[in-house]
Formats: sequence, structure tokens, C-alpha cells
Amino acid sequence: PNHRPRPDPARSKYTDSYRVTGAFLNYLMEKQSDQLVKQLNAAMRQGRYRPELWKELTGKTVDELWTKFAEDAAKR
Repeated sequence: PNHRPRPDPARSKYTDSYRVTGAFLNYLMEKQSDQLVKQLNAAMRQGRYRPELWKELTGKTVDELWTKFAEDAAKR
């Protein structure tokens, strides 16, 4: 983890690329639930994905989660 590149959330968005999205998902797995990616993946494979699923699984929208990620990244 210490050798991973860190995206700049001030210039990035969770939809940008593998590196940015991967860092965001990794952060969420550490801060929210280590099962989050598995849950999202299962929902997508079963055709149950919808944007509201983020709030159901984490209590926050994906945009709220990104804002928290950006705030925490700025502290590092």
C-alpha cells in the first residue's frame, strides 16, 4: 500500500480510471466494509445494481463517500 500511487482527489473523480477508482474502492473497503466490492459486484452480475445501492450498503451516496475520501486524502 505504501508504494501505490495516490490520486489527487481535487483533480480526479471516482469514474476516472483504474488507478483512481481502485484507490477509492480500496479506501472504502478499509473504512466502510471489506465486503463492499463483493456486494457491488454481486449486485451488478445479478442485474440489481442501481445508484441507491451505495447508500443502502454504506449509509452514504457515492458522491458523499468520494467527498470523504478527498478530505482524508488531503490530510495525508
